Amino acid sequence: MQGRRGLVPPRLFYDQVASTQMVALSLAHEGAGHGTAVVSEMQVQGRGREGRTWISPRGGAYASMVLHPRWQGLPLLSMAVGAELAVRLGAWSRETLQIKWPNDLVVPRERSPTGYAKVGGILTDVVSEDPEAPLVVVGVGINVRPDRAAFPPDMEGRVTFLWDLGDGSYAPSDVVEAALEAILVAARRVREETGRRWVLGEVERRLWGRGRRFMSEKGEGVLEGISVFGEARLKTPKGEEVCIGEGELLPQGP
Repeated sequence: MQGRRGLVPPRLFYDQVASTQMVALSLAHEGAGHGTAVVSEMQVQGRGREGRTWISPRGGAYASMVLHPRWQGLPLLSMAVGAELAVRLGAWSRETLQIKWPNDLVVPRERSPTGYAKVGGILTDVVSEDPEAPLVVVGVGINVRPDRAAFPPDMEGRVTFLWDLGDGSYAPSDVVEAALEAILVAARRVREETGRRWVLGEVERRLWGRGRRFMSEKGEGVLEGISVFGEARLKTPKGEEVCIGEGELLPQGP
């Protein structure tokens, strides 16, 4: 395993790590600067939200970046990264990439048990909530080239690969570069009001599951959109609107 420094912002490239997010979090605690990135060809303990495992064989794109964002843009950061990724990766896809709240890139698949197939995901860990100097690590995992044998049978139909959605005229390294650019641009967008408006508009346009019923920590409701803080907006059976900022939205049917 070898790392390489010298670029600005600095980047570390690995053949294999437990998790790029774990390495980047360690660097963040050691004082790493804005834009410091960790990239690996595979992960053996890839992380998803809520403690889930992100299966990370070779052929995917796995990267994490240390960011020092502005406080007012922090609630929208994950959504902003998702929007930027969807735009960039969309250049290689015949299908429009959609955003499943709060952190996944998907394409609709009605025959899938979930109603979608996952292309990629975003993981954001807040290291410091100091309003004067917030510090976060954003990780991205993207299924690029198929390695279906690496996924358990119960994932059949639940995941897909960028390679299957386009002509495959790129390498995983190209996807990594697109992902790193997406993270940096997203961090800049959420600094300003015009950028945040762009993020909200792009996420609304690409939001998966609008009009479907979901169960949340606040009960059942129909997904109507997202709030200015990146929360999911649900309308309850009583016609009330509730905003969900944490947890999961579990589909309750078509």
